[in-house]
Amino acid sequence: LGGEESAGGPLTGPLEQWTKNFQFQITLEQRTRCFLFLELRDVKTDMRDVAGLQTEPDYPTVGFVLCQGEGDHIKLDGPNLPKVIKTAELRRGDGQWLELGELDPDDGKRYIVIPYTDQPGVEHKFALTLYTDLDHKFEKLNPRLCTVDCVQCGNPSGLYRVMAKLETLEEKYVTMMRKEQQLKGRGGMPARGGVAEMTPAQRAFLAADTDKDGTVDRAEYAAYQNGFAAADTDGDGMISQAELAAYANQVQAHAQEQHKAYVAALEQANREAAALRSQIERLGATPERAPTVGSREAEGKTKACAIM
Repeated sequence: LGGEESAGGPLTGPLEQWTKNFQFQITLEQRTRCFLFLELRDVKTDMRDVAGLQTEPDYPTVGFVLCQGEGDHIKLDGPNLPKVIKTAELRRGDGQWLELGELDPDDGKRYIVIPYTDQPGVEHKFALTLYTDLDHKFEKLNPRLCTVDCVQCGNPSGLYRVMAKLETLEEKYVTMMRKEQQLKGRGGMPARGGVAEMTPAQRAFLAADTDKDGTVDRAEYAAYQNGFAAADTDGDGMISQAELAAYANQVQAHAQEQHKAYVAALEQANREAAALRSQIERLGATPERAPTVGSREAEGKTKACAIM
């Protein structure tokens, strides 16, 4: 039935509900008899594939009213309830009908037909047909066709043109937003400054391609995995300030662990050198003192001790 809500329930409900129902206006030029039929469409009547015996089709409950209108394409939307002339009571089935009797010309006020279901929100396709002895005009009410003079320019069609233009702009905006989402999905949506907004995968590729030759070789990939990918914890192809700080803390902790291991190895080497020196001295030799491992003296040429 379209994007707008069209099932507001009977007129006994709240004003903001029943005014959602579609409204149709009847225009008569002379007195004539009228018959109105409300036929439901697309009702599943073949129930052979439904479990159970003698399952009845799921018919909605529908009805309609004939009301006194207020003018050409003027919607009945309160605050007072419309003047009801005829009522086709609610009926559960494939439709409803009513003989409206003889109706006189309405002097420009029109007759308004409002179909409805027994409760709001029950949408269903339907066909509304009017039969008369003489010519008539039966159409869906469109408030934009209301020929009321504009308070600014006096043109009866001014408001209609403005509303039609606004609707066109809204449709174009919806189309533009849909295409924008498609472009973003393909990674080609221009961001501010005319630079294309890249996807996380594209940003990750550029970060890995360090020599900018358009390809990522094995060495670049290994470096990317060890460095950039380890810092980019959310995988968006960018390293934020928080990610950089967290990665720097990890690197600092790793460096401290490596430094502790180096100091422990250095101390162990010095202890072993001291033990060897003591053994040489006990043998009665006077070895030339070897520099301590890690000292500035050890950074020079290598010195050896000889046992005489």
